[in-house]
Amino acid sequence: MGKNTLKKTLEFLTDPLKNYLTKGRYRRVSRYRRYYKNCKILKHTILYESRDGKSITDNPYAIFTFMLDNPEYKDYVHIWSVQDFELLSPVIMKYKHLKNVKFVQRNSREYLKCLSSCEYLINNSTFQSYFLPKNGQKYMNTWHGTPLKSMGFDIPGNPSHSQNVLRNFLCADYLLSPNSHTTKMYTDSYKLQGLYKGIIIEEGYPRIDLTLNSHPEDVSAYLRGYGLKIDNSKESILYAPTWKGTNVSKAKNSVLQIATEMNYLEESLGTTYNILIKVHPYLYKEASKNLGIKDKLVPDFIDTNELLSTIDILVTDYSSIFFDFLVTNKPILFYTWDFDEYSDERGQYIENADLPGPLVYNVKELSESIRNINDIKRVYQPNYDKMKSLITKYEDGNVTKRIVQALFNDSVDGLNTVSCYNHQKEKILIYSGGMRDNGITTSFINLTNNIDYDKYDVSCFTATPHLAEALKNIAKVNKNVRFIFKPGLPVYSMFEIYRDRFVQKLGDRPFLEKILYPEEAYKREYNRLFGESEYDYVIDFSGYSHYWTKFLLAADAKKKTCFMHNDMLSESEKIIEGKKLHKSTLRGLFSAYHRFDKLASVSKGTMELNRKNLIRYADYEKFDYVMNTINPEKILQNNPQGNKEIQKLEIKPDPFRARGTLKGNKDVFVWNILPHNKDASKYLLDERMK
Repeated sequence: MGKNTLKKTLEFLTDPLKNYLTKGRYRRVSRYRRYYKNCKILKHTILYESRDGKSITDNPYAIFTFMLDNPEYKDYVHIWSVQDFELLSPVIMKYKHLKNVKFVQRNSREYLKCLSSCEYLINNSTFQSYFLPKNGQKYMNTWHGTPLKSMGFDIPGNPSHSQNVLRNFLCADYLLSPNSHTTKMYTDSYKLQGLYKGIIIEEGYPRIDLTLNSHPEDVSAYLRGYGLKIDNSKESILYAPTWKGTNVSKAKNSVLQIATEMNYLEESLGTTYNILIKVHPYLYKEASKNLGIKDKLVPDFIDTNELLSTIDILVTDYSSIFFDFLVTNKPILFYTWDFDEYSDERGQYIENADLPGPLVYNVKELSESIRNINDIKRVYQPNYDKMKSLITKYEDGNVTKRIVQALFNDSVDGLNTVSCYNHQKEKILIYSGGMRDNGITTSFINLTNNIDYDKYDVSCFTATPHLAEALKNIAKVNKNVRFIFKPGLPVYSMFEIYRDRFVQKLGDRPFLEKILYPEEAYKREYNRLFGESEYDYVIDFSGYSHYWTKFLLAADAKKKTCFMHNDMLSESEKIIEGKKLHKSTLRGLFSAYHRFDKLASVSKGTMELNRKNLIRYADYEKFDYVMNTINPEKILQNNPQGNKEIQKLEIKPDPFRARGTLKGNKDVFVWNILPHNKDASKYLLDERMK
C-alpha cells in the first residue's frame, strides 16, 4: 500500500469521527438524527420559534397568548425556542410560573428532542438546515410580514440566498398569508406555484390582532417600566428603520446616524411628541450601548404589534411594519435618505407613487413633514384607503381564532385558502451539474429552453453557487425553472456516514447492498432537501457523480434517468494533471446504474459504446440515446461557416437535424441535433425518458 493510498484510507476512517469530536454542527446533526429516529410524537405539544429564537414575538406569540387565555386549549404544552435567556428574561419571567409553558435553549439537546417530538411546529422564519418534519408533525410557517422589498428569486444576484427559506416552505403543511400580495410572494417569488403540496391560508395575520386588541395605556406603562421616556399628554412617534447592508460589523455607523437624527427630531418636536426608536435586531446590541438614545430605544424583546397600538405617527423606510400599521388609520412617513442606493441593491414591489405616505430624504424635511402631518394625511388618504383595502381586508381582530381553529382542528373549512399544486403538469427534478463553463452546462441551458412548460413543472437541483461562472450560467437558465439548492449537512448517524462514504468510494456492491447501502439515510436526506415535493421524473443530467445521484435515486418517481454525455468508461480512466480525477466518482455512479430506468447517451454511437463497456452494470434495454438540444438563435449569431452569412435555418423534428443554407451556396451544413421547438421537446420527454 502506497503512502498516498494509506493516507486516504486513514482519512476515510478518521474524518467522520474527527468532525464529530471537533465541530459542534456535526454533533448537533448526529444528535438530531438520533432523536428524529427514536423520539415519539408527543400529543398536544407545540414548539414555537420566532426570529431564530431571538424573540418571543410576532405571529407565534399571538397564537401562544390566545391559546393560553382560552380554556379550550388548556391541555396543550407550549415550548419556546430561546437563543439568549438573559436577553429575553423579562418575557420569560411573565410565563415561567405556568406549568404548561417551557423554554429551551436553541440547539441544545432538549431543543433537538422537542424539534423531533412536538406534534406542532410554529415558526415565523425558518428552522435550521438540518430540520425535517416527520410523520405525525404539523408545521405551520407564519412568515413575518407583507413584503415591500423584493423577495426570494426576485432579489438580484445569487439566487441561493433563499435556499433554506424555500426548503422550509416545501416542508410546511400550512403557510400563513395576510393578503393576496403576500400569497403572490409565496407562489411567484419563491416559485411554489405548481409544486407546493401544502395549504396557504390567506386570512390575515394573528399578530395584527395584538395591535387592534391591546390596551395602549397598559403597553405605555410597560414601556415606561424599562426606562422609556413616554409622556401620556403627548402623542408618540415611532422610528422603525429596516436593516440595510450585508455586514453586521458595520452596525455602529448606522446607530450613530439614527441617534444623531432622532435627537435632532426630539429637539425640534419634543415638546409635542414622544420619540421612540425600534431598530432591527441586527442593530439592537450596538444601539443598546448608545446612552444618547437609551430613553428612546424600545427593547428588542417588546412585541412590535403591541407597541404599534400606542403609536400616533410611524416613520419607517423599507420595512414591512407600515403594512401592519395601516389598521390604525394613523399617518405614515417614509424616511428614505438612501433611496437610490437601496432601490438598486434590493428592489421593491410597490411603486413609490402608490405608498400611503410621502418619501422624505433628510431629517429637516422629516421634521417639517411631522409639523404638517394633518395636511399630509389628507393628501395621502386615497392611497392609504386603497392600500388598506388591498392589504388588511381580513384584519378584524379575530384572525388568531380562525388560524388556531384551522391548525388544531386540522380543518380549513370556511377559510380563504390557496392551493399551489398543479395536478395537470408532470413534475421533473433534474440535477444539472455544477453549472461550470462546459458542454454539459450548455446542453442543460439549451434543454431548459426546449421544454414545454405548459405540460411540465421543472425543478433544477444543484450545489450552492459561489463562482462567478456558475452564477452567470444559472442566469441563462429558462426562468420557468425553479432552483433548489443543497444547504447544510446531511442528517446521518455516524454509521450511516461510513456506509455513505463506502458506497461513494467503492460503489454499490451487489453482495453488500442490503448491509451497506444506506437507503433509509438517502430517503431521509431526500425529504430534508425537497420537503413534501413529489416528482414524476428525476434526471441526473450531469452523469458524473454518485454523490448527487443518490439523492435523486431516493425519490419515489415514475422514471429515473441518467445522462451519459461521453464514453463514460474512458472518462473514468482519463488522466488530468497526472490523476484519474473521475475514477472514484464514476465508479460509484456505474454501480448505481441498475437503479435507473434509462441510461441516456447523447448519440446512437455513444449509446452503443457505453452499452458495450458498461453492460455489467445495467440491463441491455436500459441503454438508450437522445440528442442534445440546441439554441437556434445562438446558431444564427455564431455562424459556423466563417464570415458567410446564414440565409436560412430550417429545423425539423425528424430526423433530428438542423439544416442551414448559406448565401451564395446551393448546399447546406447539417447538425445532428434535437430541434428547438415544443414538438421536439415532447419527443425528448415523452418518448426517450419514458
